[in-house]
Amino acid sequence: MALMPLPISGRTISPLPTIRSSVTGGPGARFDFTYCPPALVALYEKIGHCNYSGKYLALDEGLRVPMVFVMDDVQHLQLINSPFTPLALLKKPDPTIVR
Repeated sequence: MALMPLPISGRTISPLPTIRSSVTGGPGARFDFTYCPPALVALYEKIGHCNYSGKYLALDEGLRVPMVFVMDDVQHLQLINSPFTPLALLKKPDPTIVR
């Protein structure tokens, strides 16, 4: 899967600016919260994000859907065949998390 930068309001941004750094190991990183355009929800879900509110938010950039990527949910990432599964498997499991 290739992710192309998106031109938005005269600037180019990556659709997934924080996942790679968060999954690979910010100490203590457990979640990546983001807002995505409705047109990209399916892509975000394909890589592992989940819509956590079921609502749209009206922001300056337009409608956005609140999404969360749970770093420790390797089972979910494997189930959906996320491209981030190999990176998530590199993180040591936290014994304090109840599954």
